[in-house]
Amino acid sequence: MHIRMVGIDHQNADIATREAFSFTAQEAQCFVAGCRGEPGVEEAVLLTTCSRTELWTVGEASARELLQRHKGIPLPDTAVSREDTDAIAHLHRLACGLCSQVSGDEQIITQVREAAEQAGSACGQVLGQLFRSAVTAGKQARAQVGALRLPRSVAAQAVRKAVEVLGDLRGKRALVVGSGTMGSLAASHLLQRGAAVIMTRRQYHKATADQVPPQVERIGYDDRYQAIGQCHLAIGATSSPHIVLQAEPLRRVLTHPLLLLDIALPRDIEPEAADIPGVTLIDLDHIGSPTLDAGALEAMERIAGQHTQDFLDSLELRETLPSIEAVRGFARQRMEAVPGLTGQQRRDVEAR
Repeated sequence: MHIRMVGIDHQNADIATREAFSFTAQEAQCFVAGCRGEPGVEEAVLLTTCSRTELWTVGEASARELLQRHKGIPLPDTAVSREDTDAIAHLHRLACGLCSQVSGDEQIITQVREAAEQAGSACGQVLGQLFRSAVTAGKQARAQVGALRLPRSVAAQAVRKAVEVLGDLRGKRALVVGSGTMGSLAASHLLQRGAAVIMTRRQYHKATADQVPPQVERIGYDDRYQAIGQCHLAIGATSSPHIVLQAEPLRRVLTHPLLLLDIALPRDIEPEAADIPGVTLIDLDHIGSPTLDAGALEAMERIAGQHTQDFLDSLELRETLPSIEAVRGFARQRMEAVPGLTGQQRRDVEAR
């Protein structure tokens, strides 16, 4: 049995390459279900975030070939493949926030958990246990290290970037396109900075509507260009596979400088918007990240390493159980052949 992964992330692929290997939620579910039916694939999970795409499998098949075949394009040479111990250690470090675009990212724990859940039956016992172990490590790291620091997420860092560019946000108006988890986080951080926030609502479901801060002004998705003409900054934070803010409509409505922050993958904002006079466009590759101090990083590495070893120990036990059961079965057969043993004597032998 082999645990395998292949992936690209912000460290080894630019945003255009990551965009080409991004998945919608529905596409991801269909893909991992299809992987389970491939020869040499016993289990499969697809982990996709704004900064990475990783395919995880159990079996002898090549995860790289599966991902390339599905997308119809080759992975870049910089894509990383890992197996067994290296892969297991990577997932635990990832869930602890050590591999994220924003150091100590608080969202990665949820993303790791949801990847396993969304894989459904394709996520079997081994990957299920591995992803649960990684989530546990991430929660411990967050409790012991992250809780002592400012909240960290791509949305939080985008708002910090807005402050760097625009200065004090009090009295400024901001549009957030996207009312899911990331959009709601961005809105919350903008409100904390004193900005007035407008948020689009294209498809509202109770699960996401409950995350939207009550102080937010909600408008229809089709009114986004009209609203942006009154704003100082706008954040793209949808899960749409298509551009939601195009350059030409923006050009027609803008009469003042505008900061655009695109924290979506695939991108929400057409790159050509950067050519509009007065527009500053910042995407995921240029938002930046504050660095955790050495003590925090060391503690997170220690937590990730301990949970990695615990999982390896459990995996070794799982692999030896058939041999243990075979020995116990042989011992029972030999014991049955011994005449005159009482029931208590048999129980004493089995207990040993």
